[in-house]
Amino acid sequence: MHHAEHLERDHQSISDPRGALVVPAQTVRGDVPAWAKRLPGYYGWVILTVSWLCIFASAPGQTYTISVFVDPMIHETGWSRTLVAGLYTAGSLVAATGLLLIGRLFDRCGARGTLTLVVLALGGAIWWMSGVTEPFHLFMGFMALRTLGQGSLPHVATTMVATWFVRRGGTVSALTAIASPASQATFPVLAYVLITHFGCRTAWTFFAWMVWGPLLLPALLLVRQNPEAVGLQPDGDTVPGLTRPPLPGMSVYARWGGGWAKRAGRGRSGCSWAVLPRFPWSARP
Repeated sequence: MHHAEHLERDHQSISDPRGALVVPAQTVRGDVPAWAKRLPGYYGWVILTVSWLCIFASAPGQTYTISVFVDPMIHETGWSRTLVAGLYTAGSLVAATGLLLIGRLFDRCGARGTLTLVVLALGGAIWWMSGVTEPFHLFMGFMALRTLGQGSLPHVATTMVATWFVRRGGTVSALTAIASPASQATFPVLAYVLITHFGCRTAWTFFAWMVWGPLLLPALLLVRQNPEAVGLQPDGDTVPGLTRPPLPGMSVYARWGGGWAKRAGRGRSGCSWAVLPRFPWSARP
């Protein structure tokens, strides 16, 4: 009994002179690969690289790529531009609600499970677009592309970065942001070349493999839920003045933004609602 009270008192009192607090954190117990401990630098940079690739590869679900396919699909199917634009808008509106489900899935299954599922599903949705023959098929494809490419994949990527970096948040956010213009400069041109030489259906198939190829194995093998899962702290920091390691299930965070920052880093704050208005207004192929 006294031992339990002593542990609880330590649990509540560990701090450092900079104002950092030791707070409970979600950890992945028994998930500390030996190779991760031998890395010369902070493992968060591996997570940042995977997140960057995720945002870059989300292009098939973004308007700037889908718009390149509109005219070839209209020419091949004979559907009107009004019908295609209406289906795209409807699919984008429905996709706005799907992001909430992905947020809950992230909380339940963690970064690795959620990212793996999103990558598999996005590749499948892109492959689906290569076989569209009916307007309803096109609506389902647009809905899946917008849910997974426009919303879910970038959301999971940015949430992972926020979990691994706190003090360097501005720097890593800037590095992550480069992925979007790089994607916008690459994928529309690539889509045009593929459609011109091989047709729009083959181009969709190629993009499906471009999502599965670079992302599936990193999602399965490299992604970890948080720094504690590999025995680290956010930003690779240590706690000054702390003579013993934190208790199991504990983490150190700078006290910026209070509890909101901790919730946002885990993807549990209400800030995800802020992305919802983007879907209707960006739904124009």
